[in-house]
Amino acid sequence: MIERYPIVSIVITTWDNKEILENCLDSVKNYTNYPRYEVIVVDNNSNDGTREMVEEKYPEVEFFSSDEKISVQKAINIGIKKSKGVFLLHLDDDIEAIHEDWLNNMVEIALKKENVGLVGCKLLYPNGELQHGAGKVTIMGPKHYQNDKYLKEYPLDQSDYEYVTGACILIPKKVIEDIGYFDEGFKPHGFDDTDYCMRLHKKGYKVIYTPNSKMIHYEGVSGDQKKYTLFEFYKFKKNQIRFGLLNFRIKDLLKFILLEFYWLGRCFFEKKNKNSSLSILNLKIRERDKIKRLKFYSRAVFENMSDLIEIAKKRIKR
Repeated sequence: MIERYPIVSIVITTWDNKEILENCLDSVKNYTNYPRYEVIVVDNNSNDGTREMVEEKYPEVEFFSSDEKISVQKAINIGIKKSKGVFLLHLDDDIEAIHEDWLNNMVEIALKKENVGLVGCKLLYPNGELQHGAGKVTIMGPKHYQNDKYLKEYPLDQSDYEYVTGACILIPKKVIEDIGYFDEGFKPHGFDDTDYCMRLHKKGYKVIYTPNSKMIHYEGVSGDQKKYTLFEFYKFKKNQIRFGLLNFRIKDLLKFILLEFYWLGRCFFEKKNKNSSLSILNLKIRERDKIKRLKFYSRAVFENMSDLIEIAKKRIKR
């Protein structure tokens, strides 16, 4: 039970997603019994009437719009700077609250457990199945417990984990003042939430996952995540490489670099049977987009090479 309710600033980032955002705001309004919170929407230069919808239906919501398209991380950081709360809660616009005490549960954990840097919740598909919980970081990338075949044997309880998904996360403002803002180098999105969790751990903070706060996540409908393209492949690779260079220990970093030969090979080869495991016998030459894929992969690598000095400086400070 919370004795005193500190103000929570709920920051929602959005881009050309008026109907989805409206559903998110409705759910927060109807399914939040926490008594002290503000809602801030940071709009990424939408052209679908988002501003008009928010101002008409939710006059209590603070609305900020960028004059140009910016990264998700920059939008979150703008929301943090505009917020007044003791806690910052980031929500993707494709989140839907489904029970009234979701925020109470997260704040109570942050107040009662020691050295809490971040609290994440249980994310569900619209059909009620588990989508994301907590996870473990490997050189192949983030792996979700119970959502990944290698990690299904691990239970998901209210514990300290390596990372949680950033679609719904609560962070004490004093922790942000210590750690800093989200890294805007992970543009336009991807790996920034896992990176922040890694930064928290290096400073001695805990990343707590709670299954007692549940939200529906309509993953894949936010902004430019709506359709997977070769450009999405480029963004994934660019941010994956940046994440590895910033966070992996030297011995793991060497393995990570060698692993890039695997990703280079994927530009030219694909599985014959997508449902079978990867092996030489289950490979075939890609029928299309080999050169385009190679160009996007090369672009991801070279952009990180051009940012090496900036990445090295940030790595040293962590």
